[in-house]
Amino acid sequence: MRGVCSTSSSSVTSSLFFYIHSSSLCFGLSGIPFPKNFIQICKKILCRLFRVFVHVYIHHFDRILLMGAEAHVNTCYKHFYYFSTELNLIECKELEPLKEMTSRMCL
Repeated sequence: MRGVCSTSSSSVTSSLFFYIHSSSLCFGLSGIPFPKNFIQICKKILCRLFRVFVHVYIHHFDRILLMGAEAHVNTCYKHFYYFSTELNLIECKELEPLKEMTSRMCL
């Protein structure tokens, strides 16, 4: 759990914003080829997005319940999980913090 909690949610969000809005990721739009490390970039982004899910489920799920948004967040997580695992974009060890919940919800 140390790896998940060692990065603050604001720094994760900032780095995700950087990756997504980086000019090096604007391939295909103006003839820029895919970078050689494209898959590694995608894996890093998805790993950090997973950390956001961990943070939300552990620290903010009570608020999600109060808003009545549980089904929406769970659906978003399921889509994330199925996409990431189907394409092997996230390591199983990275999914450990939500392993029990994922096995009930997705498997």
